[in-house]
Amino acid sequence: MAETKTILGCVRAGVEPGCILLVTSEKKEYSLHGASLPELGKGLGVSVTGTEGGVSHCLSGIPFQVHSWDWTRENCPK
Repeated sequence: MAETKTILGCVRAGVEPGCILLVTSEKKEYSLHGASLPELGKGLGVSVTGTEGGVSHCLSGIPFQVHSWDWTRENCPK
C-alpha cells in the first residue's frame, strides 16, 4: 500500500487540458488527481495529502492522488 504524505506548493495549470500541477519549493512537480479537487487557479498555495502513483493522462509531474487539501499562505508567483 502506498504511503500517505502531505506536500506543500503552488498550483499551476498543466499543458494538457484538465491537468493541475503542484510545484514544491524544491521545484518538484506533482500532477494532482482526485474527485475532491476544486477549480484551483494558477498561483494559489495549497497543502495536499494523499498518495503518489497511479495512471495519469498528464505528461508532466508525478501522479498524486489527493485525499484532502487546504489553502496555505505560500507566496506563489501569479
